[in-house]
Amino acid sequence: MSNILGLIVVLPDRCGNCNSNTAIVGSCPPPHFTKLYCDGCDCGRGHVGHDLYAFLEEFIKQFGRPTEPIVLRTGRVREPEQPGGDAAQLKLQLKETVNENERTVSE
Repeated sequence: MSNILGLIVVLPDRCGNCNSNTAIVGSCPPPHFTKLYCDGCDCGRGHVGHDLYAFLEEFIKQFGRPTEPIVLRTGRVREPEQPGGDAAQLKLQLKETVNENERTVSE
């Protein structure tokens, strides 16, 4: 059985505390077995799921323990965000809701 503790991984997002995007696989109490700890400030970045654990374990079996961080990706393609995009979308939805309510009241 391979030990994945101490592996360094590059995450698809950045830490909210220190802006680091790397984490170290560390131990944690049950029911979880491993947890990602921020490489910059040591805060928790999430737990390692069964699929990721199995992937990292198989990676070490096939290629040996890596000397460079493993880059983790989400598997989703994200559209680039526009500044204020969420606020503009929320404002549009709110305007549509108000218009619908005005129509219902006038009928």
